Amino acid sequence: MKRYTQDVLGERLYQERTRQNLTQVELEKRSDYRANSISKWESSRMNMTVDALCSMCNALGISPNDLLEVDDE
Repeated sequence: MKRYTQDVLGERLYQERTRQNLTQVELEKRSDYRANSISKWESSRMNMTVDALCSMCNALGISPNDLLEVDDE
């Protein structure tokens, strides 16, 4: 099983945001969090709380499972 890390969450957040053609500022406007926090999560410089994860998922219109799903190898 692939080990889940904060890096994986940050990368998946980045991928989903860019897939939806959103900037960090646009995602900030949809959520309760500042663009500088989003940047830190995406670059794995800050850990994301459960509340932040839920806010990001709501703002992106996805399930937390979409960001947290662990792939089996």
